[in-house]
Amino acid sequence: MPQLSDWLRLTVISRAQQEASERHHSHTDTGHLLLALLASSGSSFDSVLADQGTTAEAVRCAVEERWSAGATDGTRWWGFPVPVGELPPLSTEAGEAVRQTDRASSVQGAGFLFPPYLLAVLADSQGLAGAVLRNLRATAMADTAVR
Repeated sequence: MPQLSDWLRLTVISRAQQEASERHHSHTDTGHLLLALLASSGSSFDSVLADQGTTAEAVRCAVEERWSAGATDGTRWWGFPVPVGELPPLSTEAGEAVRQTDRASSVQGAGFLFPPYLLAVLADSQGLAGAVLRNLRATAMADTAVR
């Protein structure tokens, strides 16, 4: 796997893992990545979300509702407890989203991973984040964000 950008590793993945840990989830899924991306990007995606008829708050609520209903990227939360002091690992789907985004950033010649690439990959994913964004009719935001 290519070297992950500092922005991705230190900001988004760390925030997503902390989010999962605070919820006592055993894995960090694409929903955690999506919430971490929105939080770390501040208001930079607000207009993209608004163009798609949704808001960051609606996305957050939809992710929370899916978790409350037991939805994940296919990993059962209670299956593998995370040892105290450790952060939950990425689910298979979340790990693939990170790899795809890092590869796309590398192909474009960027020295770091651009948030819009991760947003586009999450919107196209089969994980929880993709389901939420499709349900909110926000998948077209990926095309708008990358432009």
